[in-house]
Amino acid sequence: AAKRERRMMAAGIPSDVRHATLLNFQTSRATVKLEQGFVTPETFLQNALKFSKGEIRNLLLCGTPGIGKGHLAAALAIDAIDSGESVAWIDCASLFSAYHRAYSENRTEAVLAPYATASLLVLDEVCLRDLPADGEEILFAIFDRRHKAALPSVLLGNAIAAKARTWLGGRIVDRLRTGGVAFCYGEW
Repeated sequence: AAKRERRMMAAGIPSDVRHATLLNFQTSRATVKLEQGFVTPETFLQNALKFSKGEIRNLLLCGTPGIGKGHLAAALAIDAIDSGESVAWIDCASLFSAYHRAYSENRTEAVLAPYATASLLVLDEVCLRDLPADGEEILFAIFDRRHKAALPSVLLGNAIAAKARTWLGGRIVDRLRTGGVAFCYGEW
């Protein structure tokens, strides 16, 4: 148990979701909005299950804070850890900050490599802030390598599909679509 906890910490899985499993995700929610493009908690879980079975390679979970995006991502990440796979979880602001610090020391590859090569990448807080000037290039460097190696990724954010597509840019969206992608947006 201690080794598993250390692996979750090393992967960057937030402590508040280290209990998560696909089985303990609550699909029964009091107020689920079903406006144009919004999906139910059941749909979030169904797509997480497809991802866990390898039916889709990439998963974007978006919606208002507190709906369980991190729970599902953590459940998938913990399953990967339990299977002996490497997991890397980081939020966009931390990724960009680490990259920019490393740039002056010519160590950008050391920042990108863990996220480009992990068996599973969870990228949190997509679309939270405007991309830095080189943000799309940094993300493309990661997602292009993941695409070429057929490695799965989970992206978490609060934006609707159109905003997420624009923020990520056409080249990254194209890489995510290869191998299958599911986009879920929900509010409850």
